[in-house]
Formats: sequence, C-alpha cells, structure tokens
Amino acid sequence: MATSKLFNSVSDLLPHRGEMILLDRIESWGKDYLEATVLHHDGNLFSDLDGNVPAWVGLEYMAQAICALAGIRALKKGEPVRIGLLLGTRKYEARETHFRRDSKITIRVKQIYMDENNLAAFNCTIHSDRLLAEAQVKAIQPDNIQNIIKSS
Repeated sequence: MATSKLFNSVSDLLPHRGEMILLDRIESWGKDYLEATVLHHDGNLFSDLDGNVPAWVGLEYMAQAICALAGIRALKKGEPVRIGLLLGTRKYEARETHFRRDSKITIRVKQIYMDENNLAAFNCTIHSDRLLAEAQVKAIQPDNIQNIIKSS
C-alpha cells in the first residue's frame, strides 16, 4: 500500500456519487490488487426491512473495488478518475442469500490480465470471518466513454 496521501476517501476514487458509493474504506492496494471494506448498517441503500443486503449486491461491491483500483492508478499518473464498464461475470457464487446487518465484509480484487484496450479480468472474493462470495469479473475502461455512449 502506498504511504503517501493519494486520496482522502473512497469517493475520490469512484465516478459514483452519494448513496451509490457502496464501499466504506480502502484497506490496502498494490499494482494488481485492492482490498476494501463495507460496513452494513441501517439505511444502507440496498438494505431490506431487516437491514440485510441481498447477496447479489456483492457483484456491485466487486465492480466498485475494481473501479477504485483504476482510480488509484489514475491518480498516481496525475489523471482524472474515469468511468469503467462492467462487462460480465463468470460464476458469481454467493454462499449466503444476504449480507447481515451490522456486519463488516472485505472485498478483494486481483487482476488476472489487462489488454492494450484496457479490457481486464479480476478474481474477486467477499469475506467476513469466512468466504461469502466469489467471481471472476470482466471490465473495461475505454479511453473515451463518450464514443461508446454515442454509438449505442
């Protein structure tokens, strides 16, 4: 993990705003990995009436952790944080139906590869005291997102 103050909070690393920032803290990172935490509490955007968060939200946790790693890379180069796109996942496997209220979970993402077009694949896991979910996630960070939006 870098020792200098590269960013103040998760919001400095993501193009998301407000309640859509689901990660609470970046714990550590390196060249090809990042570890983040989420603290589940009442009022969480995706909480059900009991304060639990459905396990399918874990895929967004993974995507935001990947985006945070891209944000760190951008800031280290003196570039702005940019939008990335989640392309898909292989075998998102959740071992529980939800993340429990008042629990702390850790999201780990490790880059497997990245090509010259910024298409990348990551092995991702979510843990508490045990493995809760895992997947391989593919994402891309195009050089010019506007070109993709216009061609859609």
